[in-house]
Amino acid sequence: MPAFRPEQYVMAAFSVALALIISRLLWTLVSAAPFIILLGTTFLNARRGGVGPGMFSAVLGGFGALFILVPAGDSPEAVTNRLPGLIVFLIIALVGSWLEQKRVTN
Repeated sequence: MPAFRPEQYVMAAFSVALALIISRLLWTLVSAAPFIILLGTTFLNARRGGVGPGMFSAVLGGFGALFILVPAGDSPEAVTNRLPGLIVFLIIALVGSWLEQKRVTN
């Protein structure tokens, strides 16, 4: 089992924050698929840091997107409309980060 490396988790948090900022700045272009940049970030973190940082960035990115990418003035229905996309993102990101780590180690 690989040793716990906190710098991998710090890098994952930093990359998720950067992906959220980029997504917010490019909102008019990515509003149809708001999790696409975060999905790439999750796979990169899984490849570089392992399954732990990959899953950490998936969860952090999913909840960050829910609270940062959904505008504050939106109604509660707008938030619940994003929940199916969030659930699909989390499933794909978690399974994808596990598969990416398996692919890299083999």
